[in-house]
Amino acid sequence: MKRNNFIRKYISIACLAVLVTVGGLMLSSCSESDSSAASSPVDSSQASSQTTTTTASSTASSSDTTTSGTVSSSDSSSEVTTSKIEKPIESSSSSSTTTTTTTTTTTKKPSTTTTTTTTSSTTTKKPTTTTTTTTTTSTTTTTKKPVSLPAVDPDKAMLDRISSDYKKAVEAAIEGVKNHDDVIELPENTVKESSISEFASILRLMFPESDIIPSSYSYTVSSDGYVTKLLISQYGKSSSEYESEKAAVEKRVKELVNKANSTCATDFEKVLYFYDYLALNCEYTLSSPNAHSAYGCLVDKKAVCEGYAKAFLLLCSEAGIESMLVTGEAKGANGIEPHMWNLTKIDGVWTHVDVTWGDSGKDYPSYIYLGLTDDEISFSHTLDKIDFYSVPSATSTNANYYVRTGRMLTKEANLAQLLKDAVYDSAKNGNKLVTIRCSSKALFDKASDTISASSYRMFFDIVADAHTEVNPSLVTTSISPLESDKLDELLIISIVLKYS
Repeated sequence: MKRNNFIRKYISIACLAVLVTVGGLMLSSCSESDSSAASSPVDSSQASSQTTTTTASSTASSSDTTTSGTVSSSDSSSEVTTSKIEKPIESSSSSSTTTTTTTTTTTKKPSTTTTTTTTSSTTTKKPTTTTTTTTTTSTTTTTKKPVSLPAVDPDKAMLDRISSDYKKAVEAAIEGVKNHDDVIELPENTVKESSISEFASILRLMFPESDIIPSSYSYTVSSDGYVTKLLISQYGKSSSEYESEKAAVEKRVKELVNKANSTCATDFEKVLYFYDYLALNCEYTLSSPNAHSAYGCLVDKKAVCEGYAKAFLLLCSEAGIESMLVTGEAKGANGIEPHMWNLTKIDGVWTHVDVTWGDSGKDYPSYIYLGLTDDEISFSHTLDKIDFYSVPSATSTNANYYVRTGRMLTKEANLAQLLKDAVYDSAKNGNKLVTIRCSSKALFDKASDTISASSYRMFFDIVADAHTEVNPSLVTTSISPLESDKLDELLIISIVLKYS
């Protein structure tokens, strides 16, 4: 959604300038820099998901119907903006064989335009002589200590939200897949043939470590239309491959969680640490053979949205933070396409987290999709509706990145100080992104009016002060406002700082 109105675009850029200040905030204590950080493709966000196609051919038989299927994956990509820290029938006298092909697709992120604004003027402050009287007061500061929580089952949140009958069938299928069984019997009268695609999709969510889910399978159907058996002809990975990849993922997950536990005191701090790490160290790509698994994201460091979301799920679970995978559609650069992201319970609040769209493809993450409510994420994402699978509501903004980091503008009078805090924090940590969010459209419009002409000069003055007082490598004459289709809808302004 590009801006056609010249005036609006002018205002957006101005606001973006303000955001420069706020977006740079990241809990530096929970961030990790990785020299092997890889970028996502061309300023596009990524996303993945799955679609199922069924083709039927008849075969003579007198009992259950047998349906065979083949699963294949393909993807496309997608993007956002921000700052970086370490990127799945029977008839009474015959049976039919149905071939099911499951294709995983990735959504291209909304494209991002970067406009560089340069000013030739330099602000030099005159020397000032000041007489200062200093009073020393004894102060006691309480700092939260890092906290380690018991790990939670990564499948728990999802299994708990599957209706009881289907849950029994899913658990039976999970056990059969783990054992690499050729035939998996499902409890009677649980999965209707009409729901086999949704059932297969849910099953796929249960193995985040490695892409073990059968790539070729069949199923038998009773006379009353229920699936009775899954017949597996080929798994995505052999038993040895699965165990090896799973072990590698578990090792990496423990390493990262141990680092987070050593410095982070809250769920949010740990989530931010994981978010930054994945956004900065995984490359969004469709070409990796393991792109749909956490192994691809954490070990190969190449994945699509499915890989990002599964890796994030495992990290949160090991850290004792409840999270779950959700699928749906997202509005990317190529239109509406399938996508996967996470619903995560951060400090008691369920919220949407899309790490894939947090990978800006640059050397700083985007925080736009960290901690959104159902209403907020609906601007770009639509959840799949599955009758036997419910997801928690996300209605609170308490886990939102801008709220938790103090970058939410709630009063016009606080604008200058908010910008200063954001720029100084970014400069202190060497972060490029400065981003802020407004609590209302009226405030966003007011801020847009304020951040023009002389106020834009104010922003450069703040940068100049940060150069002098915080980080001398901060360039004071050039900034890059970031524009995105989503910024106006979520009332966000972002600017990228430059360093020499």
